[in-house]
Amino acid sequence: MQLERKNTWRVTNAWQASDGLAGMTSFTRKVFERIKLEARSYGEVVTQIQSIATVDEHDERCSACIFVVTLPTGLTVEIEYDSAHAIEIFYDIDIEDVEWAANFFDYGYQDLRRRNFDKIADAVHETVRLLRATFQEWADRNGIGVHLIGSKVTWSIWDRYTNVVPHVVSISALDEELRPSVLEFELDCFGDNAENLQELFDQLSRREAKLKALRSQGADGKIDLLAMRSLAAEGPLEDNLRNWACTQLQSDRRDHYYSEDACHIRLHRQVPSEPILELDGSSVRVCGMHLPDGVLASCIGSPITDIVDFEHFSREMTVLKARNSCCSDGNYVEFEIDQPAYFFCSLSGRYWL
Repeated sequence: MQLERKNTWRVTNAWQASDGLAGMTSFTRKVFERIKLEARSYGEVVTQIQSIATVDEHDERCSACIFVVTLPTGLTVEIEYDSAHAIEIFYDIDIEDVEWAANFFDYGYQDLRRRNFDKIADAVHETVRLLRATFQEWADRNGIGVHLIGSKVTWSIWDRYTNVVPHVVSISALDEELRPSVLEFELDCFGDNAENLQELFDQLSRREAKLKALRSQGADGKIDLLAMRSLAAEGPLEDNLRNWACTQLQSDRRDHYYSEDACHIRLHRQVPSEPILELDGSSVRVCGMHLPDGVLASCIGSPITDIVDFEHFSREMTVLKARNSCCSDGNYVEFEIDQPAYFFCSLSGRYWL
């Protein structure tokens, strides 16, 4: 199961029903009017269009639209139009994107309609009830705070090939950086979601446990020794840890950067030495090298400094695993190292073991 932050970055123009018709752009108005016209042509009162979000919009053209509508049953449906894929359904390349977008919406709407809106709404309702009860049980038994924020059925071109009706649920919970956030995950309207819920529970349990471990030490982050030594060479370490500064605005760095995963800072760097070193957290790759099996075995437990010369390595970093491998660029040896990780406070920049 993919548990992701709610995605809003793709939207460049968004019209909400509360904006009224006067708030529409030219493209949005044309699509809106054509959808209403299509609905009247087959004698159906179309659902209430709540929003139309667009990407790369022009007067008659748009690369993508996301329609959010509400059915009379109260069901929220999101239909996504992508001009790059529209031709897979509509083969008349002379029609404008306005017509494509409106027809695409209708295609998705009718596809869901054939699957029975009432049955979909009933299934979504039962799932929402199950989720609320399950989240309360998690809170009572395990202290895991999860709150249901929203629920919608989605449709894209790929869904016409499956029998799955995607049900996207929004929750308030800890994200991968252990910060409260609005997250989304997908369920199957008509499927057995017990396995998905167990996976969700496992993910959130791990995040809660990591956060509690940090809080028990009075910290809000950890940093590998290798990343610390690299940062210390760049300037005052406290300044780089304060407000997670070392993980921000790194676009100007081409050979190295610092990642933050679950409030843990790690170094990622390519060292243009001979041989070339590639550092990825606790993984050390020595390019252009191949070692006999006996030598690899003897490396286990040894300080990485006995094997590889690099200014930010220390004898506290020992080899856990060693293996030969290869890629399109040639052979390499990969070492996994064990290294101390320091707690730190992102307000003061202070750190400790």
